[in-house]
Amino acid sequence: MYAVHVTVRIKPGRAEEFRAGLPATVEQLERHAGTLAFIVTQSGSDPHEFRFTELYRDEAAFREHLALSDTLGPVRKLLEDLVDGPWLPSFGSLVAGGSKLRSG
Repeated sequence: MYAVHVTVRIKPGRAEEFRAGLPATVEQLERHAGTLAFIVTQSGSDPHEFRFTELYRDEAAFREHLALSDTLGPVRKLLEDLVDGPWLPSFGSLVAGGSKLRSG
C-alpha cells in the first residue's frame, strides 16, 4: 500500500465552508478503484487545520488519483480557493496495520 498524508490550512473564518464541500469531493475520490481509504480529519486544537490520510493500492494508483482529482471541476476549485498556503504532503509505504483494508 502507498500512503499519502497532507496537511492544509484553511483561510480564517472559512473552515465550515471547507467542511461542507468535503463530502462530495471525497465521495468522488473514493470511487477510484485504486483508492483504499481517503480520510479527512480536522485538528482539535486548530479549527483551520485539516489532515488528509490517503491509502492507495500502490504508487501507480496514487498517480491515477492525481489525474482523477484534476477532473473534479467546480468542487475542487472551491476547495482550492479556501486553502491558505501550500498543501503539505508526505509520502510513504504502509509498514503495519491496515489489515481490514487488504483484500485477500
